Amino acid sequence: MTLLKSQTIKKYGLNKKYLKEFQKKLIDEGRTGGNVILISKNGEILYHHIQSSYKQGDKIITDQTLFPVWSMTKPITTIAALILKEKKMMDFDDPVSKYIPAFKKLKCKSKEGVVTCRKDVKVIHLLTHMSGLYYYDDFMLDAIRAESLEDLMEDIAEYPLEFEPGERYLYGLNQDVLGRVIEVASGQSFSEFLQKYIFDPLEMNQTRFFLTSQEKKLVLPLFVKNQHIEGFNETGITGINDLISYDQEYKPALGSLGLISSVKDYSNFCSMLLNKGKFKAKRILSPQSILELTVKYADGPFASDIDFMGVYNGLGVYVLDDPSLMNFKAPRGLFGHGGYQSTEFFIDPKNKICGLFFNRSLTDYNHRFYFIKAVYDSFDNQPY
Repeated sequence: MTLLKSQTIKKYGLNKKYLKEFQKKLIDEGRTGGNVILISKNGEILYHHIQSSYKQGDKIITDQTLFPVWSMTKPITTIAALILKEKKMMDFDDPVSKYIPAFKKLKCKSKEGVVTCRKDVKVIHLLTHMSGLYYYDDFMLDAIRAESLEDLMEDIAEYPLEFEPGERYLYGLNQDVLGRVIEVASGQSFSEFLQKYIFDPLEMNQTRFFLTSQEKKLVLPLFVKNQHIEGFNETGITGINDLISYDQEYKPALGSLGLISSVKDYSNFCSMLLNKGKFKAKRILSPQSILELTVKYADGPFASDIDFMGVYNGLGVYVLDDPSLMNFKAPRGLFGHGGYQSTEFFIDPKNKICGLFFNRSLTDYNHRFYFIKAVYDSFDNQPY
């Protein structure tokens, strides 16, 4: 294992000291444990710095360190669906019941009570969180007990939708259902499809759903701080909402929250997004498909994040529409996603910048807001 090295390219005027102090302050104030930031522009690394906490219970971060990325799995699942669409193996207007028979007679909540849904859930509703599906209380228990994604769909279909499909936005388990749609449409398991069309071509060699006992030793411990406790948790399991253990015997590969990844791996994924579907000499998606990510489907806030304003909801990502509402120096059109344990990424198409913030923490800190603000405040001369 080798330690990651801090790197910067001064010609872009990025204040490396400012970002280092930001990372250290996060640890000193109990916002995170060890953390990593990577910023690149036009494919060149501006800044790549690890700040380990050196606290009891934490681990030193290396280039082999693995991070649960939780909902940062969702954009990867979205890209998989776009690949299938380009291959004409799936249409976003298809009813989900075409691929999952259990979705043929879904129930919906209404003013009259629970009734049979008048409309079909379509693939596009899954991609945009407009299906009415949500993370019901026993979802993680059902996922752990399920023998397969097909089996899990039977459980999900028993719960009534919160509203008629397409009626409004509600962040939920949509990409878990989309994972099963991808299986049926492609004739491959969800994890096999991701491996063949995304992980292998993007050289994401450390990204996976399940870990061996040896690989688990590479996972960063979870830092937890709330009104009751403060410390590091080796397993990361703190309650019913995060029962996922990444054990090999755990069957369903969850497209909304299931992946483990590394800084390098996810930066390759971001590079593909920034380069309009291309990674090195390999074409993953067309530029037109990448543009679909930032089409407006619903107003904000994103993922119920009421403290992250001025955004709308695109194809499973937030898109910054009015930076002035947060006093941001970041430009309109920036898009991204985050994860439950405080990982974040953003893509800035205007300035050809992508940013990654990897750590593992559960605190009350608004990581998305302060990460993006710190990055753009660190430019001595704005890059646009």
